[in-house]
Amino acid sequence: LFISTVPKSKKVEEDGKQYLAVDMTLRPGESQDITIIVNYRWAFYILILILVLVLLYYRYKSPITIRKAISDVNMKEGGISELKVTVELMNNGKKSIKNVVVTDYVPNIANLEREFSEGTLRPSRIFKHRIKGTVLKWEIDEISSGEARLISYNVKSKLSIIGDFKMPRSKVSFRKKKREIISYSNQVVV
Repeated sequence: LFISTVPKSKKVEEDGKQYLAVDMTLRPGESQDITIIVNYRWAFYILILILVLVLLYYRYKSPITIRKAISDVNMKEGGISELKVTVELMNNGKKSIKNVVVTDYVPNIANLEREFSEGTLRPSRIFKHRIKGTVLKWEIDEISSGEARLISYNVKSKLSIIGDFKMPRSKVSFRKKKREIISYSNQVVV
């Protein structure tokens, strides 16, 4: 992979081993130089590129992870009628993060139950969007390093849902050094 020759050679395989072969004709008393060049520069460039990409990933990756899950699915008339949505936020960074906004959506086919269980964060704002359905926003003042926050709410479908029911991805956003960082959760399918 890293070897080239002057004049140009071709690979020959014999007895399971690979050799470089150069086709040339020599007259009696004539000689020809064959130069073999071993060049590891491309491997070095690729290694540097991978290292830079890894450093950029860790530099710009969001310190907050957001994960969405569904539990307590109730069935009625052969379809999904009610379910509980849980959104988990985790600050994996070394510093606390201030002014975190979590946004979640409930599709138009379902209604949000306005009663929230004890111990969960209540949304700061709830409003209807014509296309996205019900929009829930939580404004969290601060999430300390290593802290996890749990948000849960119940959804009740208008009709029994037969087949797959997709909950849209949740979004968390905050500002860090004058730039907005946005992370999305997984999309959950029931």
